[in-house]
This record gives sequence, structure tokens and C-alpha cells, in this order.
Amino acid sequence: MRLPEAARKRTEQGRIRHAPLWLGARVERRSDLGSHASRVLVSPCRRSHVGGFIVAYLSLGFAILFTTLLGIPLMLRRVPPNDWYGLRVDATRRSQRVWYDVNAEFGRDLLGLGILAGAVFAVGAWTTDDADLAAVAVCLLYVIGLLVLMVRGTRNARRLAETERAP
Repeated sequence: MRLPEAARKRTEQGRIRHAPLWLGARVERRSDLGSHASRVLVSPCRRSHVGGFIVAYLSLGFAILFTTLLGIPLMLRRVPPNDWYGLRVDATRRSQRVWYDVNAEFGRDLLGLGILAGAVFAVGAWTTDDADLAAVAVCLLYVIGLLVLMVRGTRNARRLAETERAP
């Protein structure tokens, strides 16, 4: 494989191009580069689909599993009011009943978001050769989904707090 002119000049000046071998790089041994007897060139090839899928599957698989597992204790009303875990807004901090009701619904929605993200990623991974495209789709789904869940949960908390105050 011939290197592009700019890359060949950089290599001749003593700077060797590096690319991780696990990304599908090809190693060539060249001895026609001038005064150096031999030099190993690492030229990047097209990235391996297997490596891309493995990284995407692992990172998004853990994110999907983490989101799903975070939703289960909230859904089962096992998480008491705290400062770290759950949907924490003013209305949920004032009343334990509102806390448990809102977070049970929020946990159910988190579980659904995790399952939906897993399905989107699985469909995207099998219908396209680009794991990055499936990863971007799942990341957008997470960002938009979490924003929708937070707005929905906040509105629900306000509504429940108002009905609790009304006689």
C-alpha cells in the first residue's frame, strides 16, 4: 500500500505514523527510506467492524443495563427520600408520599427507557454496518428520553403536591 505524499514525507523525516493494531492497521517493513536500514511503518487501514462493534456493544450495553437497574428499586418503592438517588425536586422533598409515588413512576419510565434503548441499539446494530450510527442514535434517545422523563416527573410531582395540600 502506498502512503499519501504528506505521510511519506513525515515518515522520511523520522516521524513514524502510528495506529493501534487492534483498529485493523497494517504493518509494513520498508527499507527503501534512505539512510535508515529498516523502519516499520504502521499504516491505518479501514477500521475493523468487529472492534467498533465490541466497543459500542460494551459501553452502550453497560449504560442500558445501568439505567434499567437504576429504575427497578425506584419502581418497587425501595428507595427512601435522599439527596443522591431518585427524582429530587421541591415537591418530592416535602412529602414522603409524593416522593414514593413520583419515583415509582420515574423508575418505571427509566426501566422502559432502558428497554427501548436496548431495542433501538439491537435493531441499529443489525440493520447497519456502522456501529457508530447505532451508538449516536442510542445516545440521542437517552438525552431526549431523560429530559422528557425529568419534565414529566417534575410536573407529576407538582400535581401530586397540589392535591395533597388541597382539602
